Amino acid sequence: MRVPAALRPLISRATYQGWGWLILGGAVVMPYIMAGEVVAVASGRGGVDAAVTVFAPQTFLWVLPFVLLTGLVLPIRPVLLLTARNLLRAEIEPAGRTGQDWRTRWRTAGWYTIQLAVGGLLSGVTLALLPMLAILMVMPVLPERALGPAGAIAPEWSAWWGPAVAVVALIALIYLVAGMTAGLRRLAPVLLGPSATERLLVLRQQAAQLAARNQLARELHDSVGHALSVVMWQSAAANRLLAQDPAAVRRALAAVEETARRALADLDHALGVLRDDPAPDPAVSQPWEQPSPPGLAQLPALFADCGLPVEADLLVEAAELPAEPSREAYRIIQESLTNALRHGERSTVTVRVAREDDELVVAVTNPVAAGQPELAGGGRGITGMRERVLTLGGSLQAGPDGPWWRVTARLPVRQEGAA
Repeated sequence: MRVPAALRPLISRATYQGWGWLILGGAVVMPYIMAGEVVAVASGRGGVDAAVTVFAPQTFLWVLPFVLLTGLVLPIRPVLLLTARNLLRAEIEPAGRTGQDWRTRWRTAGWYTIQLAVGGLLSGVTLALLPMLAILMVMPVLPERALGPAGAIAPEWSAWWGPAVAVVALIALIYLVAGMTAGLRRLAPVLLGPSATERLLVLRQQAAQLAARNQLARELHDSVGHALSVVMWQSAAANRLLAQDPAAVRRALAAVEETARRALADLDHALGVLRDDPAPDPAVSQPWEQPSPPGLAQLPALFADCGLPVEADLLVEAAELPAEPSREAYRIIQESLTNALRHGERSTVTVRVAREDDELVVAVTNPVAAGQPELAGGGRGITGMRERVLTLGGSLQAGPDGPWWRVTARLPVRQEGAA
């Protein structure tokens, strides 16, 4: 059975949880009021009957600035967020670890003051009204003498209106609570949620994390993918030549060992980044060294172990290049060799690296194997190469050209320290 929208506040859990949140505010404001009365008595402004003036409106009002000051100086924001989310059921965005400036402190103090002010008022109304409503509910069965002096309550027959008045007043109180909590629920994200500056910082952090993960995914794809391709082809070659050319088998197995070692080091480094491991202690021996970022200087070792004949035309000195374009050029060549192993013919791959003005031009060409189906999972390599090039502001062309597959990348070269 569907409950009408007008009656939902009466049975909604959010209403009663919000009521509890407001009463919590009333409980927290009581020490402030008690301290205010102590100060009033000590200053001579209160009398012997000061204890009964705890709920005096003027006392309640003049302690609110002290509540605001408390919210400014005490680290209460996490507690306020917890209670607002769990009791008030306010939807508040996480702000991340961005610190608290004075604007955030003022917003927190304002929310704290509102909770204690509204909670104190509603707690007083609740404590005063509920016993009265209980008396009205049982009025028809109370003895006449319990109803007070004659004339204090309406004539005897009107006592039967007590339960009806009690029900109406209780429903009105519940609607009052629902309205207050609904309004405060909408106000909570404004005062407790992240500011525009905090949102910008969170977005920057998320963008940096996403960029780092994408970079790590490209590194793993290129390094481990290339290693597995080399291991597969070198192992197949060793298997074919096992009985015919033991020396070639030893060379193939040595290439497999070295390639697997480098890939394992890259994988260990990547997993350390994902797990946010601390830097290794140099006093503790490591089974292998953490790999340094590869660059064009490592191309000879890459060509020697790739399992394909490579005709290299390297027209630039690796030491003359900044680290970033050198590293990205190396990865592009590595991925191109991997694709040649997987999808090309077992023939010579041409690699040319040259400097043209302020650009590093990398060109890799290999023959395409006729009729060879692509292996499952392909396609990420070219996407990764394009992402690498675009990160530096360059361009990439990759695709078939007749019987050839050509990859041409242009990477801007900016000298380190240049604007």
